[in-house]
Amino acid sequence: QSATLVKKNSKSDSFLPIDGSAAMATYLSSRVDIMPAQHAYQLPVECTSWVTHALADFSSLRKYLEQQQAVSNPKIRVIPFPKLKDSGGWHEFCLGAQEAEGNIDGYFDDNEEGQEDDDEEEPEWKSFMRKQSPNKDKINTNGIQPSVSLLIQMDQVMTRRVLMHLTSWVVEDDFPMSHHRALWLYALLARLEKPLHRNESALLRSILRTCCKLRAVEKTCSNTLPLLNVLIAIVGVYFEQGPQVMSLVTC
Repeated sequence: QSATLVKKNSKSDSFLPIDGSAAMATYLSSRVDIMPAQHAYQLPVECTSWVTHALADFSSLRKYLEQQQAVSNPKIRVIPFPKLKDSGGWHEFCLGAQEAEGNIDGYFDDNEEGQEDDDEEEPEWKSFMRKQSPNKDKINTNGIQPSVSLLIQMDQVMTRRVLMHLTSWVVEDDFPMSHHRALWLYALLARLEKPLHRNESALLRSILRTCCKLRAVEKTCSNTLPLLNVLIAIVGVYFEQGPQVMSLVTC
């Protein structure tokens, strides 16, 4: 249960569209710029089969997380979290100080550049990350992996808030789509319950639009392409947030 988030295998249940949302999602998505793939190499090989398996794996993981949530004790929190509105804290918690601080100058205030004020007690989540680091004098620079035990601690309010933080870093602040960022987006989407609220639909459409835009400029053999295609398939097809959704991930 505490193992790092991985694919949960085998006979996966098929994905179900959001009831009653398809027409509205298509209408709203047609009002934003959804960029298709520009080259065949930007799409998966054997596209239709790939999409089917990717969505089946995602649906299976969602079911597994629901099962683990049902048998867990919600009063026991093994991993301490930043405060919900602490966007910078969540950035460092999820991705590590190095990636959170190293992309955009001035992202954090002076007092947040890797150390606390002398008069301010270190947050519990930072103490936890310090304990996870090989060097106990430094915060874990790699962030926290979205393990199953961590994800089932997150209720829907927290899931939506952290997803919003992650989305703003990529969409508004132009942070690159690293493997770790994509992993966290995937994990949070796996915890996001349906049906979506209007705000979540807008949030997912912004993820879809950005992933499609990034994919359109990726070069051949890019390690980022599989990450982007998985997120596009999940947001565009599973959550039905794109116009002519299957055309976004098929040849």
